[in-house]
Amino acid sequence: MKKRRQSNVAVNLVERAVIAAQWRQNVATARIHALMGENARELVNQAGRVFFVVLGAAIQQRLSADRLELRILRGAVNATHDQAGVEPIDPVRRASILAGLEAAAKMLHELPHPALVCAACVLAAKLKNSDVCMSDFQKLIEGAT
Repeated sequence: MKKRRQSNVAVNLVERAVIAAQWRQNVATARIHALMGENARELVNQAGRVFFVVLGAAIQQRLSADRLELRILRGAVNATHDQAGVEPIDPVRRASILAGLEAAAKMLHELPHPALVCAACVLAAKLKNSDVCMSDFQKLIEGAT
């Protein structure tokens, strides 16, 4: 009998649905914060969640690291990292984060829903255990190259 391959994140169907719904809400909230929000911590938190999931799904789909959207996302991740812990929001960083969110939104139409949900579950598991830090994003970025 063949062993069933287990995913890195073991969650039941209801948990997956809740995680996916919460993540979809994060996408909308992050774009609002990037456009007009003044809370830098919330901007970094929301945008970082979007970037993590989209990068994770892109890696699962083996998208080319040379894609324009992925290059924009890498720059936006750096801007998000630079903005972390800094008030007020720097206008240049805001523009970079907004560009990253727009690139992520464009990729959402191309990435399959199961890949996004899987990446969102990985993020939820990481957040349950600790914060996500720049090294987590660097691992994702390296996986895309």
